[in-house]
Amino acid sequence: MPSTAYSDSTQPFGTEGPVLALARLMPFPPVISFVTAAAGPGTGASAALGTDDGCVDVEDEDATEDFGLEPDEHAASARANTARGGTTRCLIGAVWLATSRSDNVPESIGASPKVRPVNTECDPFLRDHLDDPYPFYARLRARPEDFVAVPGRGVVLAARHEVARMVLRHHHTYLSGLGVQWVPVAEAGLRATFIENDPPAHTRVRRAVQRWCTPRAVAQLDDVVGGVVSELVDRFVETGGGDVMAEIARPLPLRVMGAWLGVDLPDAATTWADASFRMGAPDPPADASEQFAGFLEWALGEGFATVRPDGMAAAILAGGDHGGLHDDEGFVALASIIIAGLDTTVHLIGNGIAALASHRDQFESLVDDPGGRAAGTVEEVLRFDAPVRFFLRRTETGPTVVVLYGSANRDERAFDDPDRFLIDRDASEHLAFGSGIHLCLGAPLARLEGTTLFRTLAERIASIELLPGAARTDSAAIRGFATLPVRVQPR
Repeated sequence: MPSTAYSDSTQPFGTEGPVLALARLMPFPPVISFVTAAAGPGTGASAALGTDDGCVDVEDEDATEDFGLEPDEHAASARANTARGGTTRCLIGAVWLATSRSDNVPESIGASPKVRPVNTECDPFLRDHLDDPYPFYARLRARPEDFVAVPGRGVVLAARHEVARMVLRHHHTYLSGLGVQWVPVAEAGLRATFIENDPPAHTRVRRAVQRWCTPRAVAQLDDVVGGVVSELVDRFVETGGGDVMAEIARPLPLRVMGAWLGVDLPDAATTWADASFRMGAPDPPADASEQFAGFLEWALGEGFATVRPDGMAAAILAGGDHGGLHDDEGFVALASIIIAGLDTTVHLIGNGIAALASHRDQFESLVDDPGGRAAGTVEEVLRFDAPVRFFLRRTETGPTVVVLYGSANRDERAFDDPDRFLIDRDASEHLAFGSGIHLCLGAPLARLEGTTLFRTLAERIASIELLPGAARTDSAAIRGFATLPVRVQPR
C-alpha cells in the first residue's frame, strides 16, 4: 500500500505569496467542507465483460483487500441531527480518530490497467449530463466494474456508494496531497492549505481551526441565523415569492458567513466562490479566472485588512489554534473557508426549495411538523440532490479517481427507492459531507442554516409553486440553480 509522500509541512508559496495559492482554491468536497482533504486515486476495478454503453472497460486481477478504515461519524451526525430536530448538536469526525473497523474494499486497479476504449459518452462532464445526471449515473452504477474509466480524461469514476465511501475513507491510499482538483499539485506547484494535505500536515491545519466549527461554537449562531432567515422569509412571503436564488439562497449564507468569521463580505463573494468551483473542474469557462481575480483583489485589499480583531477570521490570519497555520497558510485557509462555505450552501438551499416545491406531498408533510421534520429534510435534500458533483483522489501509482457524490447518494444498494424525495427516510448514509477523517467541519453550520430555513418556510407559507423561468447553472462542479422563481401563499 503506498504511503503519503508529504510530511508535516506544506509546499511553500515562494516569491509569489498567497496570490497564486488562492488561484488554486477550487471546489471543496461536501457542503461547506472547510478543511476537507481525503485520499487520492488509485485502486479498484473489476473486469468488465461485454458492455458497450459508451465507457471504457478496465480489467485487473489484483485481489481484494481488507483495509482498516476510520469510523464514519457522518451517519451518526445526521441521525442525531434528525432525531433531535436541530442542527447544532450533531457530531463531527475529528481528524485523529483511531481505526476501529475494517470494510471489504473493491479490487484495486494496478499501475497499468488494461483499457479497452469505446467512446466518450461515459464522460460525466459533457453538457448533456449536467442538467439531469441521474439516468447517466444509474447506467454507471449498473456496470460490473467498480471504477469506470473515461477515455480522453485520464480518470476513472467511482459511482457506487460502497466504492465512493471506500475512496473517501481510505486516506492512506487515496491521497489529497497529490491534488483533489482537476490540476494536480505537481503541475500547479502549489497546494491549498486544507484540501490538498494528508496527515500529519492535514491534522495540524485542521486542528488549528476546528474549535470554531464544533457544534457548541456553531450553536452560538442560532440567533444570528434565525434573525437573518426571518427577515429574508418575511420579505419573500410579503411579495408572494420571487427568485429563490437571488432573494434567499445567496444572501443567507453570505450574511451568516460574515457574522461567523467577523468579516464584511460583499455580494460579489458568491460569484467569486462559484468561479472558484468552476476553475476546479475540467474545461472551465473563460471568464471564471477573471471573476475569481475579483476575489483576489478584494482579499488582498480591503477584505482581509478589515476583519474584526476579535473574530474567527482574525484568529485564523494570526495562525489559528496552537499556531498550526504556518506562513501564508492562514491567509489561504480563510479564503478556503469563505469559498467553500458560500457556493455549496447556496445550492443546498436552492435544491431543497426546488425539491419541496416539486413534491407537494413532502412539503405538506413538512408543514404538518416543521420543528420535527426540518432537520430530516436537510439530510434528504443533501442525499437527493447533492450540491457538489465530484471531487478527485489520487494515488502514487494508480489512476485518478473522480468520486461522483450525486451518483453514490442515489445508489439503490444503499437507499430504498433512491429516486424518490422522502423527507422521513433515514438519509444519514449520504456522502454529501464526505466520509472518514475528512468529514466536513462545516456540516453543523450548513445543517443549522438549512434546518432553520426549511422550518421557518413551513411555518409561514401554506404552499409553494415553481414558476416558468427556472434554470440550472451550467457548472461542471456544482449542481444547482442560476434562477429559481416560485410563488408562495402565506399561512
